[in-house]
Amino acid sequence: MRVVGDVPVSDLAKRYEDGRRAERQTEVFLLNDFWVMKLSVDLNGAVFLVQPATPSKESMGKQAGSSPFAAVQSLSCTEGAEIEVPRILVERSDRQPHKEFFVSIHALDRFGVASDYFFSAEEVQNCFKRSGSRCGGK
Repeated sequence: MRVVGDVPVSDLAKRYEDGRRAERQTEVFLLNDFWVMKLSVDLNGAVFLVQPATPSKESMGKQAGSSPFAAVQSLSCTEGAEIEVPRILVERSDRQPHKEFFVSIHALDRFGVASDYFFSAEEVQNCFKRSGSRCGGK
């Protein structure tokens, strides 16, 4: 059990807080250029549906139906932890990457220094090792 200030914090509570922090960071990053909806279901990390933001009401009507949604999975990890991304989110049944799927990873090293990474499904396929039904970290 860890102690934050004078309060003991379980590892589960720490992972939950790290995950929530990663969700907020991902959402803030996405809100700069996209309309963002968060799924209420947690699929091994928060999943956001995004669509390019339109600059005006007039262009919204023209864009309706022409811009597909993309899915962005938000994950957090600490140094040395393995990242797992469900294969069903990354690739189709023919093993081709889902063009509309991305992963946002917020990592903390042992010194508390944060790094942010953003991968397409194709990059996940090429950079991550495969294991069972999940694409796991290198």
